Amino acid sequence: MILTHDGEREIALRVDTVEPVVVIAADAISPPTAASTELPHIQGVGTTTGGLLLIYDLAQCLAPEERDMLADALAARDHDPSAG
Repeated sequence: MILTHDGEREIALRVDTVEPVVVIAADAISPPTAASTELPHIQGVGTTTGGLLLIYDLAQCLAPEERDMLADALAARDHDPSAG
């Protein structure tokens, strides 16, 4: 699992494998280029000695219907005292 934040809430992502974690300096991250404007889930492009890394905007990775379903599920959990 990878624990992260999507701008509104903390989320856990289930993953099969994790490559080594890479720390990228803020000045090595560029906004998406005009070529990637059709990819709204790309928030930036990081440059490393090993190449380029795409940085995803997690809030954009879910379809609006999926975001609504997640919000409803979390609201129901928050109102259910037996939910852990």
